[in-house]
Amino acid sequence: MTFDIPLAEQRVKPHQVTALHLLSGFAMLAFGAILLMLNNIVIPEPDAAIPVPEKSFDMTDITASFVILSSLVIIISALFRNKWLLRAINNKAFRIIELVLSAGIATYLLSAQFYTLASIFGLLFATIIFAISQENSKSGNTPHVIINDEGIKPPFALKRRFINWGEVEKVLLRHGNLTINCTDNRLYQWTTQQHDTDTEIVEAFCDAQIAAARKKGNNNW
Repeated sequence: MTFDIPLAEQRVKPHQVTALHLLSGFAMLAFGAILLMLNNIVIPEPDAAIPVPEKSFDMTDITASFVILSSLVIIISALFRNKWLLRAINNKAFRIIELVLSAGIATYLLSAQFYTLASIFGLLFATIIFAISQENSKSGNTPHVIINDEGIKPPFALKRRFINWGEVEKVLLRHGNLTINCTDNRLYQWTTQQHDTDTEIVEAFCDAQIAAARKKGNNNW
């Protein structure tokens, strides 16, 4: 008996998605805070008799405040609403916001002749474009896990080519995940696509194969 379990392809891992959101958020927060601080520094005149004019809240302050607010929303969402942020539609919306902000900041720094900082945000802009292409791309090769009488064949992305039944402690196919717990405490888990395989039959088959492998091992001993 052979079971072919299709897996949901995962080109980018969730922690990588979150890490780039945090990197973008903190970079933009630093830029906004520094811009706001520099724009509000007032240098007093040498002659104390001349009053120092009050600094009004101008367009630069509004822009810096908007960048700070946006960056805080990104950081808070990545830290405390991560599952919500990782939803495809939410993640894409945040990526577009980060793309627009990084492009705007890079352009501003370039016009102000801060070439090194402009290149950093330009690199961030290119990284976000690459992230969007990877997070939304789908290849034609769907990974599979093959379960049969001989053992378990993991997807091609895994260096381990085959798992014998004697190495397996438990196999679970539930809640859209395939979990393989090995006797040496190794744990493999993949998200599955929609499939017609009966989960109870798969788990019963795996339990029988594991029990047979243990019995055979005890007899050989």
